[in-house]
Amino acid sequence: MSIVSLQIAGETYRITAEERDIPHIKALAAQLDTRAQELMRASPKAGSSTILVMLLLILQDELAQKTKSSPAISLVGDVDFAPLAKSISDIAAQVNKLAEGLK
Repeated sequence: MSIVSLQIAGETYRITAEERDIPHIKALAAQLDTRAQELMRASPKAGSSTILVMLLLILQDELAQKTKSSPAISLVGDVDFAPLAKSISDIAAQVNKLAEGLK
């Protein structure tokens, strides 16, 4: 396991990860940061915590849209957040895989 530093919404997060997973995790973090930066431009007075909550709400809404047929909310105009939702899903799968290895 190695420690990797990730920059998302102007904040640095340090997590542990398998060496082989680090490039993928960094790419996912970069995608998250891109989306967070879009939200920051749309809401310049919002702090990083608020931006992350907004991003989580958007991602959760996207996930819900994939399982239901309810209308989606739009916090940032016509931004396509589907690629990030897939990335989050991929990270969740990797986290679950890592957790299984710890049992």
